[in-house]
Amino acid sequence: MTPVSKVRGVGPALARSLAENGFETAEQLSRAELAQLTGISGIGTTRAPRIMAAAQEISVGAMNGTKAKAERAQAEAQRARDAEVAAQEAKMARIKAKARKAKKRIRELEDQIEQAKLKASKKDKGEKSGSKKSKTKKDDAKKDKAKSDKSKKGKSGNDKPGKTGKKADAKKGGKGKKSKK
Repeated sequence: MTPVSKVRGVGPALARSLAENGFETAEQLSRAELAQLTGISGIGTTRAPRIMAAAQEISVGAMNGTKAKAERAQAEAQRARDAEVAAQEAKMARIKAKARKAKKRIRELEDQIEQAKLKASKKDKGEKSGSKKSKTKKDDAKKDKAKSDKSKKGKSGNDKPGKTGKKADAKKGGKGKKSKK
């Protein structure tokens, strides 16, 4: 609400006269009738329309200003809502991206676990069959040693089991190192 003192053509004395007659704002003055204004001292038939027009300019401007302020406030509120929605959408996008990344990592870990299980089961199968092979190899090595021992015994002339080599020869008195006595 704009006071009547702001209306062009209304000074302090006229503003007091208008206030005494019930016109305290420019909006009230703009809605007044010509006969009401001409009845106030200091306002004639020429001055009344000019004061009414000036009051209407102010009240329309004030209304437009108020309307403009309201529209600006409404637009600002809409921008704030849009910004909040955009921020929430961005946050959701980040959350979804993290979820996708986590699912991918889970799949990778599951694949690694599966590969490790397969590798372990192959290793277990290899050890089981490998243990048979290793026993066979050990048996083969023992058989080869026994054969070589028998062939050596046959060459040395010593048929007694367990007595082969230089010590056996020394006890027989054959070649080999002489013992100190």
